[in-house]
Amino acid sequence: MTDHTHQYAPPPGTKTEVLEPVEAKQATNKPRNMPMVLSLSLAGAVIALGVIWMLFLK
Repeated sequence: MTDHTHQYAPPPGTKTEVLEPVEAKQATNKPRNMPMVLSLSLAGAVIALGVIWMLFLK
């Protein structure tokens, strides 16, 4: 019967990479310029709907 266990150890004599611990970020940064983005996209949507509305009123 063959042995199907995984061998996770490197072969003897090989150099392995040393892993350094990394600090995980606990929260996202505060979104910048969000009020300006929301107001510009709202204005763009109003203008686009106004243009479409005017095309139907011709």
